[in-house]
Amino acid sequence: MEILGIKPTVVTYNTIIHGLCLRGRVGGAQMIFGAMRGRGVQPDSYTYGLLIGGMCKERRLDEASGFFDKMLEIGLLPCAVTCFTLIDGYCNKGDLDRAFGYRDEMVNKGNLYIAYLCF
Repeated sequence: MEILGIKPTVVTYNTIIHGLCLRGRVGGAQMIFGAMRGRGVQPDSYTYGLLIGGMCKERRLDEASGFFDKMLEIGLLPCAVTCFTLIDGYCNKGDLDRAFGYRDEMVNKGNLYIAYLCF
Protein backbone atom coordinates (compact mmCIF):
# COMPACT_ATOMS: atom_id res chain seq x y z
CA MET A 1 0.00 0.00 0.00
CA GLU A 2 2.64 2.47 1.03
CA ILE A 3 4.59 1.79 -2.16
CA LEU A 4 1.55 3.13 -4.01
CA GLY A 5 1.44 6.19 -1.77
CA ILE A 6 -1.56 4.97 0.23
CA LYS A 7 -1.20 5.38 3.98
CA PRO A 8 -2.95 2.69 6.05
CA THR A 9 -5.62 3.95 8.44
CA VAL A 10 -6.99 2.54 11.69
CA VAL A 11 -9.64 0.76 9.60
CA THR A 12 -6.93 -0.89 7.49
CA TYR A 13 -5.10 -2.14 10.56
CA ASN A 14 -8.32 -3.24 12.27
CA THR A 15 -9.22 -5.34 9.24
CA ILE A 16 -5.86 -7.11 9.34
CA ILE A 17 -6.02 -7.58 13.13
CA HIS A 18 -9.55 -8.96 12.85
CA GLY A 19 -8.52 -11.49 10.21
CA LEU A 20 -5.54 -12.66 12.24
CA CYS A 21 -7.61 -13.04 15.42
CA LEU A 22 -10.27 -15.01 13.54
CA ARG A 23 -7.58 -17.46 12.49
CA GLY A 24 -6.16 -17.80 16.00
CA ARG A 25 -3.05 -15.78 15.23
CA VAL A 26 -3.25 -13.32 18.08
CA GLY A 27 0.54 -13.06 18.25
CA GLY A 28 0.56 -11.80 14.68
CA ALA A 29 -2.26 -9.43 15.50
CA GLN A 30 -0.21 -8.04 18.38
CA MET A 31 2.71 -7.48 16.00
CA ILE A 32 0.44 -5.55 13.64
CA PHE A 33 -0.84 -3.56 16.64
CA GLY A 34 2.76 -2.62 17.47
CA ALA A 35 3.49 -1.67 13.86
CA MET A 36 0.33 0.40 13.76
CA ARG A 37 1.36 2.41 16.80
CA GLY A 38 4.92 2.65 15.50
CA ARG A 39 3.63 4.32 12.36
CA GLY A 40 1.62 6.85 14.33
CA VAL A 41 -1.82 5.34 13.72
CA GLN A 42 -3.78 5.47 16.96
CA PRO A 43 -5.73 2.33 17.86
CA ASP A 44 -9.39 2.83 18.72
CA SER A 45 -11.82 0.99 20.98
CA TYR A 46 -12.54 -1.48 18.19
CA THR A 47 -8.83 -2.31 17.85
CA TYR A 48 -8.58 -3.11 21.54
CA GLY A 49 -11.84 -5.05 21.42
CA LEU A 50 -10.54 -7.24 18.60
CA LEU A 51 -7.35 -8.06 20.50
CA ILE A 52 -9.21 -8.67 23.77
CA GLY A 53 -11.61 -11.00 21.95
CA GLY A 54 -8.78 -12.91 20.31
CA MET A 55 -6.93 -13.29 23.59
CA CYS A 56 -10.04 -14.49 25.39
CA LYS A 57 -10.64 -17.13 22.72
CA GLU A 58 -7.11 -18.40 23.37
CA ARG A 59 -7.72 -18.25 27.14
CA ARG A 60 -5.04 -15.58 27.53
CA LEU A 61 -7.17 -13.75 30.07
CA ASP A 62 -4.37 -11.98 31.93
CA GLU A 63 -3.19 -10.41 28.68
CA ALA A 64 -6.76 -9.56 27.71
CA SER A 65 -7.26 -7.88 31.09
CA GLY A 66 -4.05 -5.93 30.57
CA PHE A 67 -5.29 -4.62 27.23
CA PHE A 68 -8.66 -3.80 28.79
CA ASP A 69 -6.97 -1.84 31.59
CA LYS A 70 -4.70 -0.03 29.11
CA MET A 71 -7.73 0.86 27.02
CA LEU A 72 -9.40 2.50 30.03
CA GLU A 73 -6.14 4.15 31.07
CA ILE A 74 -5.81 5.99 27.75
CA GLY A 75 -9.44 7.09 27.81
CA LEU A 76 -11.02 4.63 25.39
CA LEU A 77 -14.39 3.22 26.43
CA PRO A 78 -15.11 -0.44 25.73
CA CYS A 79 -18.30 -1.40 23.97
CA ALA A 80 -20.69 -3.92 25.50
CA VAL A 81 -19.30 -6.72 23.30
CA THR A 82 -15.78 -6.19 24.62
CA CYS A 83 -17.02 -6.18 28.22
CA PHE A 84 -19.13 -9.29 27.71
CA THR A 85 -16.24 -11.07 26.01
CA LEU A 86 -13.96 -10.50 28.98
CA ILE A 87 -16.68 -11.40 31.49
CA ASP A 88 -17.51 -14.55 29.50
CA GLY A 89 -13.84 -15.53 29.40
CA TYR A 90 -13.59 -15.40 33.17
CA CYS A 91 -16.90 -17.24 33.59
CA ASN A 92 -15.67 -20.02 31.30
CA LYS A 93 -12.47 -20.23 33.33
CA GLY A 94 -14.55 -20.54 36.49
CA ASP A 95 -13.19 -17.28 37.92
CA LEU A 96 -16.53 -15.76 38.88
CA ASP A 97 -14.93 -13.24 41.22
CA ARG A 98 -13.09 -11.61 38.30
CA ALA A 99 -16.15 -11.89 36.06
CA PHE A 100 -18.36 -10.14 38.60
CA GLY A 101 -15.59 -7.65 39.31
CA TYR A 102 -15.59 -6.52 35.67
CA ARG A 103 -19.38 -6.50 35.62
CA ASP A 104 -19.51 -4.36 38.75
CA GLU A 105 -16.88 -2.00 37.36
CA MET A 106 -18.94 -1.41 34.23
CA VAL A 107 -22.14 -0.90 36.23
CA ASN A 108 -20.41 1.56 38.57
CA LYS A 109 -19.02 3.52 35.63
CA GLY A 110 -22.53 4.08 34.37
CA ASN A 111 -22.72 1.52 31.58
CA LEU A 112 -26.44 0.93 32.07
CA TYR A 113 -26.60 -1.37 29.07
CA ILE A 114 -24.48 -3.89 30.93
CA ALA A 115 -26.34 -3.31 34.19
CA TYR A 116 -29.66 -4.24 32.61
CA LEU A 117 -28.35 -7.21 30.64
CA CYS A 118 -26.44 -8.78 33.51
CA PHE A 119 -29.17 -8.53 36.15
